[in-house]
Amino acid sequence: MKSKLFRIGKYALIVTLVLLFSRFVLFRSKVNAVPVRKIEVKNRVVERTISVSGEVKARKSADLTFNMSAGEIAKLYVDEGDSVARGALLAALNNNVAANTLQTYKDSRDLAIKDKEIYVENYEDDTDAVGGDDEYKLNVTRLDELISKAEAAYKAQQGLYGDSFIYAPFDGVVLNITKKEGDSSVAYEPIIKFANVEDLYFEVRLDQEDFGSIKEGQLVEISLDPFNDKTFMGKITRLPQYANGGTSPSFTVEVAFDEDQEGMLLGMTGDAKVISESSNGEVRSLLYDEVNFDEEEKPYVWTVQNKVLKRLYIDIGLEGDILTEIKTDFTDEIYAPVGDAKLEEGFNAIIQK
Repeated sequence: MKSKLFRIGKYALIVTLVLLFSRFVLFRSKVNAVPVRKIEVKNRVVERTISVSGEVKARKSADLTFNMSAGEIAKLYVDEGDSVARGALLAALNNNVAANTLQTYKDSRDLAIKDKEIYVENYEDDTDAVGGDDEYKLNVTRLDELISKAEAAYKAQQGLYGDSFIYAPFDGVVLNITKKEGDSSVAYEPIIKFANVEDLYFEVRLDQEDFGSIKEGQLVEISLDPFNDKTFMGKITRLPQYANGGTSPSFTVEVAFDEDQEGMLLGMTGDAKVISESSNGEVRSLLYDEVNFDEEEKPYVWTVQNKVLKRLYIDIGLEGDILTEIKTDFTDEIYAPVGDAKLEEGFNAIIQK
């Protein structure tokens, strides 16, 4: 009786184990089944770009000041928006003291010149009257020295007096005037913002890693903040010979615009996209997230064989911002996960359209 019960129990245990194993296999199969979608290698241009913020600047711009002590602005000869030529008088200080001093130095110089002229006229032909030829020549030399000193003092005062005027340093446009006539001004206080707005460029600062990927002549797409749907084209025209200092050195790079600068204003900000590397025309490519890398950074894609996922190792070329160049020529159908599904080799693939 015990032997019969033992056999029945043994068979029941075996059946139970078989059922449990079958359930485990079926459950494991369902757990390891992942949804995938078919993807295709397409011929496209692959580009790698660098994005950086910047500002519209003028190659010639200046904050113009009176380079002397405080004074009252006597006259402004221009208005904001005026276009003027190089050398045009823009503003003047009321500086009567400097003007009077300048006249005094001029009179002193003119008097020294006149003294020499009178001396030469009186004694050039009668040097005995002043002690002979040597004494005459010595006195002429002394008079020339007095003229030189008076001339130097006069020119120095001319420079000081000139500091009470502002002149246009180049052809340009008056962008802003910070004072009005009658206002006081101190030395080197910006009075007029002046620039040549016919020659604008876009200035960006790149870190060391990005700077190593650019060169003169590379194309640049510029999106300015005031224009939502307009892109300005340009190219890198000047690279610096040194880095800006600090704990995080950067490089100031100049981008020249193409002819289309309509609506662009000095000081506008925006973003530049530098095309640092591009494929030679259209090449076979996949989206960057459709190419996978294993623990050794070897690239691969997923294929499905007998409904099971398998890795297909490939060779790649240029890795762009959005696309990756595919160099391996294969005919296998390839797949990518649907949503956030995690793929593993050996998993069952549920192919979705």
